[in-house]
Amino acid sequence: MDPKIPKTYGEAIEGPDSTKWINAMQEEFDSLVINDTWRELNPPKNARIIRGKWVYALKRDEKGAITRFKARWVAKGFEQQYGINYDQTSAHHDYEIDQMDAVTAFLQSHMEDEAIVWVEMPTGFKKGSHACLLRKGMYGLKQSARL
Repeated sequence: MDPKIPKTYGEAIEGPDSTKWINAMQEEFDSLVINDTWRELNPPKNARIIRGKWVYALKRDEKGAITRFKARWVAKGFEQQYGINYDQTSAHHDYEIDQMDAVTAFLQSHMEDEAIVWVEMPTGFKKGSHACLLRKGMYGLKQSARL
């Protein structure tokens, strides 16, 4: 029987496979830090901070066997406001999009200098009043595919 894929952080850390999900979240957090995705700072009082959520998945090999527990920290891009958190998307330029699978692809692109996007610290990794001032694109943001 396959492990249950959690829908929330609470389910991930309280379920029977909690150690595997916690390790997956740590791996994702470490990847975000190593890729210099953000700066952890105290945001200004008027900063609009985009919330995020953990998304969980099981990775499988060609025979269907589970090879990895995967967690991804995703920004809730639907909270972004045009002209404040972004001003262009890939649809803005009518770009053609091809599908491919690349590890941390969105984390390789740099935010434009004028873009100021704050995202909350990942659940389970919060440090006081710190938030993340993004330096690179992130899953879930409206402009990430274009970047």
